[in-house]
Amino acid sequence: MSEIYLVTGANSGLGLHSVRRIAMMPSTKKIYMGCRSENKASVAIDSIKGMEGVDRCDQASTQKPVGPNQVLDIHQINLIGHVQLVEALKPKLAQGCKIVFSGSEAARGILIMMIGTPKLGGTSDWYRNQLEGKFPGYDPMDVYAKTKGFAALYFAEWARQNPKYSVLVVSPGGTSGTSALNADAVPAHFRLMMPVMMPLLKAMGVIHNLEDGTDRYIQALTGKYDEAFQSGSFVASKRGTTGEVCDQTELRSGKMYADTVKQKVAFEALSVYTTVEK
Repeated sequence: MSEIYLVTGANSGLGLHSVRRIAMMPSTKKIYMGCRSENKASVAIDSIKGMEGVDRCDQASTQKPVGPNQVLDIHQINLIGHVQLVEALKPKLAQGCKIVFSGSEAARGILIMMIGTPKLGGTSDWYRNQLEGKFPGYDPMDVYAKTKGFAALYFAEWARQNPKYSVLVVSPGGTSGTSALNADAVPAHFRLMMPVMMPLLKAMGVIHNLEDGTDRYIQALTGKYDEAFQSGSFVASKRGTTGEVCDQTELRSGKMYADTVKQKVAFEALSVYTTVEK
């Protein structure tokens, strides 16, 4: 079992709760917390000081990704920055290292949230145009759904090219207690509506609690998903956004993520951003 972990988005919500869960595992020796804001990093560190299993907390540097437009910002924050980090760390990763990318059911559509299944192209130029915002109109939820879809395709191909590592794209599902609704990409009407709708969505099984969302990451990190899912799989809810999980390629709305042509061209398009300079 792993002894050293790196958790991105660790200053709040699912990231911070994952840090707390990992810190309580007997095998854990060190956790690196990735945060974009030094102030938020300080608050997060203070919140875990004194926890059982936490012997020392040090603060290192933080960096905020910068994109030239709204579309690239969404892709940068939710995808590009993470795959750049994976590529930069790859020479230092031990064989069998587990990589868990935070996916979303939005990548195959969430009807109750009015998020349609994103339409994904079949050429690298199409993906580059999408990543750079070279298309008419701007729907932030569609862009978000696509960036999570691009991730599923990218890591499926990445897993094939890097068989000595284990990588899964895992959705935490619809989860309460996160700061996701505060993101600039979330439309204003969603931000206003969701706090009112949250109790109803929980009752309907659309939203589960922070512990349940985090548990999916922990299952992946600790090898509980190894027998059920091969490296490169996109793991998310079998129905809706909570409950039992499955490989999304088993679903009609997720079959496109088994398309090896889409995987290869998405990988090629993203490699423009993730190539590490030597």
